[in-house]
Amino acid sequence: MSRMSSDTKDIGSAARRGHNWAMAEKYHVQADWDAEARVWVSTTNIPGLVVEADTLPEFIALVNELAPDLLRENAGIAGPVPVELKASGTLELAAAS
Repeated sequence: MSRMSSDTKDIGSAARRGHNWAMAEKYHVQADWDAEARVWVSTTNIPGLVVEADTLPEFIALVNELAPDLLRENAGIAGPVPVELKASGTLELAAAS
């Protein structure tokens, strides 16, 4: 005879209610500096998320503001979701003379 805890046997119904027991997809947001447009632009697998910002802190604030609703509305995810954030750009620095 096998026994299941109530947590284990409720995974299916919890998942249907939007709980995220075993997230199949890992979410990421890449911020890339567009030197020509002088903005940070996003590349992401979060459905519907498109971000453009003048500064990296603005970019991060927009991701924090927009991503939770988009994950809920477009992916049916509720609760905390880890999102990997990476930024890439080139800085032109003036070396001291």
